[in-house]
Amino acid sequence: MKSPADKSVDDKSPADKSVDDKSPDDKSVDDKSPADKSVDDKSPENKDVKSPEERGLKPLANAKILLSSVCEGWTKALVTDENGKICEVVRCDCDYIIVANATGYLPANKTVIKDDGMCVIDRKCGVNPREEEIILDRIPGGVDTNGDGIPDEYTDGPAIELKDIYYDFDKWYIREESERELNKLLGFLQENSTTIVEIGSHTDARAPFDYNIRLSQRRAQSVVDWLIQRGINRSRLKPKGYGETQPRNGCVDGVQCSEYEHQRNRRTEFRVIGGKIGDLKSLERFDMQVDPCKVCPF
Repeated sequence: MKSPADKSVDDKSPADKSVDDKSPDDKSVDDKSPADKSVDDKSPENKDVKSPEERGLKPLANAKILLSSVCEGWTKALVTDENGKICEVVRCDCDYIIVANATGYLPANKTVIKDDGMCVIDRKCGVNPREEEIILDRIPGGVDTNGDGIPDEYTDGPAIELKDIYYDFDKWYIREESERELNKLLGFLQENSTTIVEIGSHTDARAPFDYNIRLSQRRAQSVVDWLIQRGINRSRLKPKGYGETQPRNGCVDGVQCSEYEHQRNRRTEFRVIGGKIGDLKSLERFDMQVDPCKVCPF
């Protein structure tokens, strides 16, 4: 059995400070400025459900949507209508990944978890649809010069500034704090379809050399897998594990360093190596979470 998924893309102004809550059955795809931290509420218990416009949201027409089926392995490219929506009939017993991207906004994504209870509900596009909402952040520093509501000039440097991502000690999974940087990389790759990127991963020096090479390769591959799940072709991604060979600092074998300095070395960098874009490399972050090693002598 298949059920329809109805998704919309909206924009939220920085002036809206309202706090709402939203049930899993009713979610739309919205856009919001970086200053807005609100959560939207459309739960059945809330009898004063407001429209997107009443909540300060602005639908984003012509936003790019990638809809990926986790269980079937396909990805569809879609474009929102004038109401910031798409509608697609999908299986109710499958998980899906939705990626939304629009000019002047940072991309965002959501995983829609299957709900077998939905299979007993008769749904059609426009008739009792299940909605999924995604809110996009405006790119910082953007200025709307032509009055269409979309930032098209940037006063604070480059529109997209890629930064490194970091890992817990002896781990290779993607941290929650890394999602924002990966979403920026995802949007950059979507907008520049010929670009090829090296994903270079590193470790600290607190393990045997060969082990660190393997660990760094796993870290690079975790980023590749994340991007492939969201529609980027594998041929554009070049994972490379450097192990402990390129430290950010002097924390090499036998040198005592702080946990923060070790953390700086447990990273993945992004570097453009092909396509029409020139030399572009991610920047180091200094506000990352520090995961200390609890059993290391130094």
